[in-house]
Amino acid sequence: SSGINAEYGKTVLLCGKIIQIAKTSGADVAVLFRFCGEDNINSLYQEGFEKADIKYMEINAVSEETHASSELYAPISDGKTTFQVIIVQVTGYSNLTWLTETLKLLHDCHVFVDDVQLLMEYDEKPEQYKDLVDIMKGISRSHTVRIACDLVQHWFANDDRDIFVLANTLSKHLSSSQLGTLSKNLRNTCDLSKILSIFRNWFIAFYSGPGLQTESLNALQMVLPEQKPGHFIHGPKTVINIVKTHNITLVNDILHTELNRIRYVDVMDDSDISIVHHNLDEDVLRFVSETLEKRCDGTDMILDYGDCFSAEWPAVIVLHQTGQHRLLDDMVKLYLQISRARVYCNIVLFSEKGKTVRNSYMLSLLDKLRDCAQIIIH
Repeated sequence: SSGINAEYGKTVLLCGKIIQIAKTSGADVAVLFRFCGEDNINSLYQEGFEKADIKYMEINAVSEETHASSELYAPISDGKTTFQVIIVQVTGYSNLTWLTETLKLLHDCHVFVDDVQLLMEYDEKPEQYKDLVDIMKGISRSHTVRIACDLVQHWFANDDRDIFVLANTLSKHLSSSQLGTLSKNLRNTCDLSKILSIFRNWFIAFYSGPGLQTESLNALQMVLPEQKPGHFIHGPKTVINIVKTHNITLVNDILHTELNRIRYVDVMDDSDISIVHHNLDEDVLRFVSETLEKRCDGTDMILDYGDCFSAEWPAVIVLHQTGQHRLLDDMVKLYLQISRARVYCNIVLFSEKGKTVRNSYMLSLLDKLRDCAQIIIH
């Protein structure tokens, strides 16, 4: 049993391990749990399995209300005799208890869990983590178990101390050989990876206040590992547009200009571009959709933050409305949105209606990005 922390390549590593097991003669079925938005279009696993000639089936579990643990067992059990891999795509609200109860029924399967951070809410109790770890350790006595997460992508801590409750619980019940981290960013270009590394360092500094004990620092490194830029390939410089007010006409003009700029590159088509946002006001979303319809661009390129886990595109335009959440939640969402871009990213920051972009902490962080991004204030 082991866990992999940090986003860069964790999905690829899980996919490779599943293929390795599936290719082993006489291996038991591998069950993969993916936690993602209901409109998530990432197909990395499916494409990988098809290229490797692996027979797989997909089960869509909408939520714990409509797919109780016992109800999932029947289709999984039926698929064991026909398929090498079963993908359980979980959308809607779920929690650690739901996953724990489901895994109790899968003692004869290899188990993989991707983006488990979506289940780690601030109000989970330490014993809930322990119950999940105990079940997985039991399965790992005869089968492979892998869990992947990155707390920077999704962490709604109610208090700064909550993250240490999680870290200490995991370190208490798992040995160092059962825990692994990815220390380098090999997913994005050199320039993008620098930006994301600065974000991660900001998160680490946020939690690493004065007087933090060595034990807690070690635990923090486990669930929130520092990552160094690891790619040597450079790409176009990231552009950060800061629109200080709720000027949706200006936001729309920037989007229009940026799409023209990206489409000037002949090799780019709709599938290479995504517009990623989170919870935009209805007037902004409607305005943006109308712009795309007039341009004959596909409105399906607009995706919410929650539908983008493990997905990626060569070019991403981020529309991020600030002020809806407290700073930490704001930064978590912005980090995930930026990390969806492999090569090029244009970020448009603007305030909610009636406010201005003036958070000193966010602006000071953005100022640290001047060496690796072009910042334009409107």
